[in-house]
Amino acid sequence: MNTEQLKKNLIESSPKSFISLISKAIDLAERYHSNQNRLSGEPYVNHPLRTAITLAQMGLETNTIIAGLLHNSITNAPWLKEQIEKDISENFDTDILSLINSCNNINKATASSDTEYEIITKFILNSSKDLRPVLIKLADTLDNVRTIEYMPAERLGSKIQKVFNIYGPLAEYLNLDQIKKELEERALQIYRPEEYTQIKEKLELNNFTEEVKYKYVEYLKGILTDISPAPTVYGRVKSIHSIYNKQKKQLKEGGRIEISNLRDLLAFRVITDRSLTTISHTQNQTDIKPYKDLLYYHLLQII
Repeated sequence: MNTEQLKKNLIESSPKSFISLISKAIDLAERYHSNQNRLSGEPYVNHPLRTAITLAQMGLETNTIIAGLLHNSITNAPWLKEQIEKDISENFDTDILSLINSCNNINKATASSDTEYEIITKFILNSSKDLRPVLIKLADTLDNVRTIEYMPAERLGSKIQKVFNIYGPLAEYLNLDQIKKELEERALQIYRPEEYTQIKEKLELNNFTEEVKYKYVEYLKGILTDISPAPTVYGRVKSIHSIYNKQKKQLKEGGRIEISNLRDLLAFRVITDRSLTTISHTQNQTDIKPYKDLLYYHLLQII
């Protein structure tokens, strides 16, 4: 998408009651990033626009969307720091400037090459009274990974390791499974392209695909229709990065990718809103039926 399409997409994805604020933030972002380009050659403002769109699509509130849109304004033009802070304070809630400053603190924490990744991740989580800056950084990193092929080779290794060891674990901690999966798989595609392709082809060859997963999810919903309230059914195809991690030892010993020995390539979760037993009261007695057994019976019908 070009800049105009991204602006339109962001406005359409944002809370309708706050479109005027979003539009004002877009104008500021374009001003702050004028004459700046990404490594791909595209206008730099496209990056914060995509970051803000991701946050809007995640259902986050207006302040977080605006902070995502302006998150690189100060770091890209530190000589305008005072003016930018003044503009943001005068036009928006003070919460937005606080979110941007917290994002910059995360940048500083992840910049160290001497500190262990696990310590950095724990520091970010322990020092974050508000998790919204972490969500902004995840959306920011997701867009960077989507355009990672333009990054210079000397910076590539460091960025990929941060995805694997900082941002992937942060996404997992926040139960953002799809973001974690895309972050890690896109990074692996650059880091180990041959292994990535082998695993992807083997998954497709054996029908472990998103399309098949969705069919099974619908099938599960269908055979659980007589359970009330209806359970929520989730499914997932094991990520290529996770499979790669399980195969690393074998690969180091000169072996090839083999997925037939992995048992959880396709997995499902059934979440209920009821306790493990259902209790119905009659005139003279209480009838207790094991809800757990009923659910197990339906799931066993698949096997």
